[in-house]
Amino acid sequence: MAYTLQAIIMPNAFTADVEALGLQPVNLPHALSLLPLTSATTTRLEIANSPLIVSAGDRFDRQGSPAHNEAVAASELGDKLNSLCQQLSDRDKAVYIEAESWAGTGLQGCALYYQGQLIEAPCVGRHAINHALNWLGIANRQSTDAFDELGLGRFRATDDWLDPTP
Repeated sequence: MAYTLQAIIMPNAFTADVEALGLQPVNLPHALSLLPLTSATTTRLEIANSPLIVSAGDRFDRQGSPAHNEAVAASELGDKLNSLCQQLSDRDKAVYIEAESWAGTGLQGCALYYQGQLIEAPCVGRHAINHALNWLGIANRQSTDAFDELGLGRFRATDDWLDPTP
């Protein structure tokens, strides 16, 4: 069964303006919000689907998923997605995340933003989302990792976060 996620995660305190951008925040634990970049949103905002994974896909298809996160060019995000993340992180931290998997194998990507700036090169790997969540202050615990702590596996597709019909 496939799993896909493309979203921005940021503190709840700074989501008041996101609806003006056509984004709908979903509350997560730890006073965070997930802003799903649904198929309708990516089409409307002209944002590519999972641009970091797509840019790295050919290389990883040949070599397999890396054990450690690997940096990719910031330009792979695309100007519109980068601009949106800069705008949303103007007052605090925000992370862009993406994931795609099928039958247990897959890839994740992330980009970290703070006060309107991309603060490190975007990366892809098996643990990219946990890297981003750890940076937001969500620690891995002995019994669960940050991804599970926030319940990011709750739905199989990004669109389901806004329309969770069974």
